[in-house]
Amino acid sequence: MGSNFLTAKAAIARLAMIAGTLLITTSIPASAQTGVELLENMAASKAADAKDPNTDWLKAGQFIGLIRGVSLIGQNSHFCLPNDYDTRVGMAITERWVTAHPERLEGPDAFLVAMALMDTYPCPK
Repeated sequence: MGSNFLTAKAAIARLAMIAGTLLITTSIPASAQTGVELLENMAASKAADAKDPNTDWLKAGQFIGLIRGVSLIGQNSHFCLPNDYDTRVGMAITERWVTAHPERLEGPDAFLVAMALMDTYPCPK
């Protein structure tokens, strides 16, 4: 019974994290909605990494949160992330993919992140 309780508890915790991520990302009106805003938020994240005192921390956080949220929600359904995957890897993959596909910048930001992860980490058929 102990292991079933821990499994249920872990599932509830994961669902709560996903629900919280969705609530946060859908309740911030300034969140990136297209690839154009995604690029701005990506630049803010790079400024944060460089310890730029003029960093727009909200945009930097939105970029990091978007990568994390899409990674959690799409894992094992739209893409299969390796064990060594982390948010920083997802950020780099997204940057490369968006840079290689400027024609897609008008698309929704979450879709672009998902496309980058699906292209990089397709699930076995």
